[in-house]
Amino acid sequence: MSEMNIYELVELPEGRRAIGCRWILEFKEDEKGGSVHKACLVAQGFSQVPGIDFGKTFAPVARSSSIHLLSAYTAAKDWELDSFDANRAFLWGKLHEDVYMHQLPGFEHFGLDRRSLVCHLLSSFYGLKQAVYDWYELLHAVLVHLGFTHCEADYTIFIYHHITNKGVHVICIITWHIDDGLAGSNNRKFLDWIKGHITECFGITDLGLVTKHLGVQYAHSHTTHELWMHQQDYIVYLLEEHGLRECNPVSLPMDPSFPFGHDTDMHPDISNLETEYCKLIGELLYLTMYMHPDIALAIMKLSQHNANPKSHHYTAAKQVLRYLASTLSYHVHYGGTNADTTVHGFSDADWATSPEDHISITGYVWYFYGSPISHALKKQTTQALSSVESEYLALMGAIQDGLWIKSFCECLKIPLTLPLNLYADNTGAIALSEEAAVGITTWLGTSYNNAKPV
Repeated sequence: MSEMNIYELVELPEGRRAIGCRWILEFKEDEKGGSVHKACLVAQGFSQVPGIDFGKTFAPVARSSSIHLLSAYTAAKDWELDSFDANRAFLWGKLHEDVYMHQLPGFEHFGLDRRSLVCHLLSSFYGLKQAVYDWYELLHAVLVHLGFTHCEADYTIFIYHHITNKGVHVICIITWHIDDGLAGSNNRKFLDWIKGHITECFGITDLGLVTKHLGVQYAHSHTTHELWMHQQDYIVYLLEEHGLRECNPVSLPMDPSFPFGHDTDMHPDISNLETEYCKLIGELLYLTMYMHPDIALAIMKLSQHNANPKSHHYTAAKQVLRYLASTLSYHVHYGGTNADTTVHGFSDADWATSPEDHISITGYVWYFYGSPISHALKKQTTQALSSVESEYLALMGAIQDGLWIKSFCECLKIPLTLPLNLYADNTGAIALSEEAAVGITTWLGTSYNNAKPV
């Protein structure tokens, strides 16, 4: 902190209030599976006053769909795909407000006549509400200075296109998720050059060819242009955490007939049940978002009981873990000689199956280079009066995501076969979505009639 000139010691101005700080001590896993002791001083940003201590706070993070699409495309084109971490990311940002913080515990200094001093922060700091925004602002400025432009479909994606004097077309695509970077390029020399320049600006730890990014593991085959992605280590960690490493696996994440078990089932009492249940659901949601759309329905149903979970809900959540134990070797696979290079999707709806409110469920998935790149499963926001209506609403959700994928690919100049194909199994919904369907009801047309060729 002294080397980076993070703060200066001053007397607290009249009328201002200093925020607190504290040490965070933790163990983190290193690349070899060992434990590393980490200590981080953080500001207690919860005591900041809006308009005085902070202004803007929002900063974008990479969508899981963006990471999947970038990974799939780089595998198909046999590009280099590297990962890196920004060193002390939140300490590099420029602070636009005057923020005062109490001195570090155990390192207090005093002024003349033993007057109390506080830290006047000269740059952003961990724990401040605006820390992420200040970091993204710096990151954006650095990459734009190096010739990148951000993608309009995802502001965490930065693209570089340049044709050299020798006629070589250099392409580089970088995505950032807070301080974790992933870069793909068709030119190894340029990729190394750009990482070197980023290091000069704020410092990064170059992890080389990506093997793990945001908890997702990668395996490459440059000879066959294939990429495998999975979260096996994370699943093993969850199984060990919940005492299920040697469990009996099951073939379904949830029993379709009795999702929360039978009324006669006996369930053990769980101390601090609400906290343990919400923690487990959060861990499973992370898997759903990146690698396991197959458990999305089960997690959606389980997460509806976060506010008041019972023992049978916790048992049902642990069955999802037992299912993951049976699919531990499953991977998302992109590329290969037989991979379908077109973007295509599937849409479906489950009409009025919720016994509480009879709301239908939307589900869709988009594929690219052989595996899913985007998916969603959620309750619809209105009550559908027929299966046709529920299927039509599901189509609209899938089309919205398909339009985003199209926009994303256009930003990255990824060639697409248009229109994108979206498959459904309800003839009525398909008829409503066609341009020739003039008999659409007025309210449905004004609210949802976006089903034009993508």
